[in-house]
Amino acid sequence: MNTPDDEKPKAPDNFPYSDEGQPEASSVPPKKPLNGILKYLPAAGLLLLKGKSILGALKFLLVAKSGLSILLFVGIEAYLFGWPAAVIITVIILSMSLGRFIALKLQHRKVKALTLIPFIGGGLTAADAGETAAHDAWVGLSGPIASGLLSLSCLGIYFATGSRIWPVMALLGLSITLFQLAPAPFLSGGTVAMATFPKLLLPGIILLVVVAPTSPIVWMLGLMSLMPAIHHWRNPLPKLPYFENVSTPTKWIIGGVWIFMGIVFAAAYRLTSNELAFLHSSGL
Repeated sequence: MNTPDDEKPKAPDNFPYSDEGQPEASSVPPKKPLNGILKYLPAAGLLLLKGKSILGALKFLLVAKSGLSILLFVGIEAYLFGWPAAVIITVIILSMSLGRFIALKLQHRKVKALTLIPFIGGGLTAADAGETAAHDAWVGLSGPIASGLLSLSCLGIYFATGSRIWPVMALLGLSITLFQLAPAPFLSGGTVAMATFPKLLLPGIILLVVVAPTSPIVWMLGLMSLMPAIHHWRNPLPKLPYFENVSTPTKWIIGGVWIFMGIVFAAAYRLTSNELAFLHSSGL
């Protein structure tokens, strides 16, 4: 008697080939994975090219944004004060930005873009914050250091040549430098205050209003920064490594450099303004 197993068809002699002589599905060698990858290479290359194009376009937009802001800044300043003053102010602001750029590069930090804003000034946008408040304070101070040194150089050229354009440029540069050194939010002095003694922010705003009570820029800056200044006056700094990792000697060094810069540039401003007053009274 035949068992169910005997009724099962036996495999052909040419197994694993079928009656048609073709390999069975189980015996077909699998396709190499490389062949499947290769067919996607053109699409991947296209996406890569598009990615580079997008990255290039973003970089172009950043450069164009900086260029347009500079042109707008120069145009408005020239309309209000004339082309010579506009060029002088732009050079001073750019020197300040160059100082900050060098400081950021020394800290191995990336820069996003340069933006100049009429009536306010301008600056560089860093891609990230510094490791501590001291790092940002040094970046903040580097701008007035650069513009102050440029202003002192203009004053030296004036004493060497006697040309009246140089003390004018020096006076404008020193004015902008001293303004930036004020311990108010959004200014270079504000970064120093945040690293050393944040309660200086509120007196810094009051000082600006007392020194320049008719300046719309000062009033606009004061209104923008009043609430943060009051907050830091009433409350201690948050317990974050960004603030706590600034040692006391570092605070004294930053504060000392800031005070020294203020004294030197204020004295230079007084000397330059007196010299221009003398030239004006003498009819020279």
